[in-house]
Amino acid sequence: MVLSIAHRGASGYFLENTRASLEGALALNADIIEVDVRETLDHQLVLSHDLTLTRLIGVPKNAQSVLASMVPIPLLLSKHLSQVILRNGQQPYFLKDVFKRVGAQKILKLDIKLYVSAKSVSQFLEEYACGRTVYLAGDKKTIDLIYSPSVEILREHSIKKQQYRARKEGRLLKQALVRKAEILAPHFSIISDSLIRHAHEYSLIVHAWTVNEPADIKQAIAQGVDAITSNYPERVKYFTLPTQG
Repeated sequence: MVLSIAHRGASGYFLENTRASLEGALALNADIIEVDVRETLDHQLVLSHDLTLTRLIGVPKNAQSVLASMVPIPLLLSKHLSQVILRNGQQPYFLKDVFKRVGAQKILKLDIKLYVSAKSVSQFLEEYACGRTVYLAGDKKTIDLIYSPSVEILREHSIKKQQYRARKEGRLLKQALVRKAEILAPHFSIISDSLIRHAHEYSLIVHAWTVNEPADIKQAIAQGVDAITSNYPERVKYFTLPTQG
C-alpha cells in the first residue's frame, strides 16, 4: 500500500501550515501529515515554510501582523506571533498544538527549516512525542543532530532535480546511507525504476514529492514508491484502491 502524505497539510484546499490545512488532512484521512517548522526567538516551534509570515498573512490586519510580515520568525517572540492574524483569519499554528490535536492518530513529518536548533527539536520531541514515530526532513545538518531516545525517528534524505542531474545515482544513494537515513525522498520528476530498485535493495523507504496531477500519481505508484507527498492526499488514496489504476 502506497501511503499518502499531506503536503503542509491539505494545502491544495486550505492555507498551508495552518490549523485549517491540518484539519483538512485529517478529514481526508491522509496517512502522514507533513508540516514545515521554524523557531522563534524564545525557542518555540511554529509552522511556516518561509522565513517570514508574509505569504501567510497577505494584507496585514493588525500591528503584530505588520511586524510579522517584515521580520524573520527567528527574531520574533512567540507572544507576538500568537497575536498575528493570517489571511484565512486564523493565528499561526504552533507545533505543540499540532501534536496535541493529532495525538496518536497520524504520523507527522517535520520539515525542519534553517535556523532551527537541533536542541530545541530534541527537547520538544521528548515532551510531546514520547513513544511515537516521527519523520524528520529538511535541513540535513540539523536533523542529523536531533536525538530523542523516547521517540522513533526516521530521517529523510531529499533529492532535488538539480542534484540528480549533477550527480550519479550511486553517489546520491551513498550519501543517504552515510547519513544513516531511513527515507530517500526524490522529486517525482527524477524517479526511475533503477532508483527505486536500488533504494529498496538498501532498505530505504522511498517518498516521492510533490505529486499533484493524477497521471503523475499513477506513474509514481506504478514505479513502486512507498509514499507520495501531495497537496491533495485523497488523490493518492484513490489511486491505491484495489479497483483503481
